[in-house]
Amino acid sequence: MKNERQIEFDVLRIISMYFVMLTHVCGMEVHNILVDSFDGIVLNCLMAAVTWDVPIFIMISGRFFLDSSKEMTTAKIYKKYIMRLVAPFIFWSVMMNILYIYNDYKMTGVISLNWKMYLVNIITGPYHLWFVFMICGLYIATPILRKISEDKKTTKYWIMLSIIFLSLKIYGVKLPLIGETISLILGKMNFEIVLGFSVYYLLGYYVYIYKDEISVNVQRGLYFLSLLLIIFSCIATTVHSIHCGKTNEFFSVYQSPNVIICSIGIYLWGLNCIHSGMFSDSIKKVIFKLSEHSMGMYFAHAIVLEVVFLLTGIKPTYISVLIMPFVITTLLYIICFLLVAFMSKIPLLRKVVR
Repeated sequence: MKNERQIEFDVLRIISMYFVMLTHVCGMEVHNILVDSFDGIVLNCLMAAVTWDVPIFIMISGRFFLDSSKEMTTAKIYKKYIMRLVAPFIFWSVMMNILYIYNDYKMTGVISLNWKMYLVNIITGPYHLWFVFMICGLYIATPILRKISEDKKTTKYWIMLSIIFLSLKIYGVKLPLIGETISLILGKMNFEIVLGFSVYYLLGYYVYIYKDEISVNVQRGLYFLSLLLIIFSCIATTVHSIHCGKTNEFFSVYQSPNVIICSIGIYLWGLNCIHSGMFSDSIKKVIFKLSEHSMGMYFAHAIVLEVVFLLTGIKPTYISVLIMPFVITTLLYIICFLLVAFMSKIPLLRKVVR
């Protein structure tokens, strides 16, 4: 009997994609307004509240790529998973740079002929394509991380090391009296191996495999703690940003312990509370289609957002900052889905949206 598709991962992927878009919608305006204004506070809170969006993407990847029942050779990783990111990266990077050139020409009336700069910009990619470099790094490390994930104790040890050292790197170095000493010791250790996004990759697999060993009370406590940490991230980010006089994401960076724990809670909630029986067959088809196009939508959404802002001038602070970011994000999501679905039907463009 064929295993039923795990729809919880599709739903988590869709939710995460929506909130990535919301973050970038808010980010288009948050640096242009006073950080201590009502609009500035709301936009900062919205961005801080959904910092778990990208970690959830990584955890989903970890669940599947570290699965020991799935064959994953080094050759397959490079040929199938890394190489297929090259075409969409180059295509959308070129498109974004063309848009930037147009914007510069519109403002200055001059087209720069600095081709070296254009080439560097295309190779390094626009702001949102940092994710491609990061996920490729995790793909490259997958054969090693699969060895770690095979043993429960080793995986738990790696995760604990990551959380401890990331906490020290982000918050420990800021502590009065001992912060400078902690920073000096970490610098001498140069312990970068556990300081990246591998913690989310391993967590995605670890939580999925051992979720049934977590008691109901612990699960509920983790859900509640995740909610408290979202509130903490919002308040701390807002207060710190006002103190700095500009948006500062110190308390809501991806590797901060509060975001890690919050991401675990939301991921676990998705695994336990979302199931196939919740949806009709017609809704499932929509969910599967949205999930299928999520990566293409990620590649496309930044340029679509730029074009929408360019053509309409609409901002997340129009009418009501409590409503407009969600209105713009919903429209952006729909436009990106339709665009990617259309492009996927064209053989020549299919590879740049999948």
